[in-house]
Amino acid sequence: MGSYEQWNQHHLISSPPGQFPWQWRTEALADLTPKVRLLPDGKAIVEFFTFRSEPSCAIFQHLDQYLGGHYNAQSIDRPIAIAEPINA
Repeated sequence: MGSYEQWNQHHLISSPPGQFPWQWRTEALADLTPKVRLLPDGKAIVEFFTFRSEPSCAIFQHLDQYLGGHYNAQSIDRPIAIAEPINA
């Protein structure tokens, strides 16, 4: 997901946007605030969530894992909830 064209539709979130009927692919999460975990072996894991508004609405989980002393991350980006807008 490294190109700007793909990231420009993602918005950093800390909770699920309420105007959508979410269909969770995992257990529903209420706390989507960014988190950093430092592991005993020197690795660091950064977790954050985004909302993508187009082409279909989705919440994505992003996990970046860094080896101790390195700046290049191994990344996992996956949709964890999908929804379609409710028409008024």
